[in-house]
Amino acid sequence: MSADSIVMQRQLTGVHVALKDARWYAKYVFPFFNIHWRVPFVAFDVIGGPPRIWDRGVTFAGRELRIDTTANELTPAASEPKRFEGLLHFDPWWAFKGAGFPADLVRAVVPTNIAGRPHPLDVPRTVADVAFDRTLQLVLAVETEDGHFARKTFVEGTLDLAKLRS
Repeated sequence: MSADSIVMQRQLTGVHVALKDARWYAKYVFPFFNIHWRVPFVAFDVIGGPPRIWDRGVTFAGRELRIDTTANELTPAASEPKRFEGLLHFDPWWAFKGAGFPADLVRAVVPTNIAGRPHPLDVPRTVADVAFDRTLQLVLAVETEDGHFARKTFVEGTLDLAKLRS
């Protein structure tokens, strides 16, 4: 797999969101994924507006997230906190924890974050990054570090993502 066909979570900061009728700047874009290595939706934190959710096709190219829809068709994340149940995401910045989001949304999202704590895998490992395809529909790999900063990459079939839940 080439570097051009993947996007790392750590690349999904400071991106433009290009819609049919608007162009926004998003501090963060978070693909939320399930234990089956699939992304049912992405959430993004738009400067000057509430976090939004989109559950259909997107394309990430350069520093731009392209979504073939209008601004009115996007769902405010705060309106559907139950949607986050059972999902995972990787947020090494803990953006949802201290950005002034509604309390219901924070309570729903923070427990889904797999960053910052050791997970009992082959040895205790922390997640260093997550790789997605350019359409943000598939998790391609989970990069981890052990206590000595040795990296190990897991792909589908080599890691049960349910083990990343705390």
